[in-house]
Amino acid sequence: MRSPGYIRTKTAIAHVLLVALAALPVASGWETARETRREPTRETTRETALSDDGGAAARDDGARLTSVKHVIHIVVDGLKPEAMAGNHNFDLLRANGVGTDNARNDLDSAQTLPNHISMFTGLSVAEHGYYKDDANGRDRLNLQNIFDLVKESGGRTGFFGAKDKFEIFDNSWNIDEFFFQKRGHRLLAAFLQEMHDREIRDTLFNYVFVHFREPDRAGHLYDGSKSNRYAAAVAEVDGYLGQIFQMIESSSLRDETAIVLTSDHGFEYQ
Repeated sequence: MRSPGYIRTKTAIAHVLLVALAALPVASGWETARETRREPTRETTRETALSDDGGAAARDDGARLTSVKHVIHIVVDGLKPEAMAGNHNFDLLRANGVGTDNARNDLDSAQTLPNHISMFTGLSVAEHGYYKDDANGRDRLNLQNIFDLVKESGGRTGFFGAKDKFEIFDNSWNIDEFFFQKRGHRLLAAFLQEMHDREIRDTLFNYVFVHFREPDRAGHLYDGSKSNRYAAAVAEVDGYLGQIFQMIESSSLRDETAIVLTSDHGFEYQ
């Protein structure tokens, strides 16, 4: 059960997130609605940026590394790699970033909580020992994690999650702002408003996690990833991505932000 993993710039937390590196600074060209379906271009290991006309322009890798001050880590729950094709913002990441369609937190685990624990800690499921979505009946996690690491370095952290099981992270780790909302459009609105308010106060997150559950929910309710409802859920999240990218483009986050896009698991249904 494969899941995609994309990072839009190289960062020091790549080993924690366990996904492939990519480099794609924010620029114009993001869309909030679906475009005409088209095949994505092949993955590239060259750092590229979207120019104002949507073309690719090479950037100096060293300059990009030193300019990153903020990381937005987006997880699309239950996203199959094949489902991204034809969705404008997913395609832009695939065409202009570096990533893989075969990222795995663990070969045997396809559950939400164990795989998120792996993403946040850099530990495999076998290493952290949490194999089930109930966190082995515990209400706290005593594990190394990216949130505590950022706080220890003097940074600010945020968490916008769509599943109530994520409350264990708020109970366990040093997260400045924790927000829970099941519906993606409401979660997105809260995230965008929080980012706007924090920009005014000059307290933007250095690392913030944003989680959308729509594909996972549609897959479980409507015959897996082969249903039209699943495809519609992926397209919905594609629109959310466009709004996030436009927010970055129109704020002080531009040219200082790394976007990480991955999933916790795919779907075994074909």
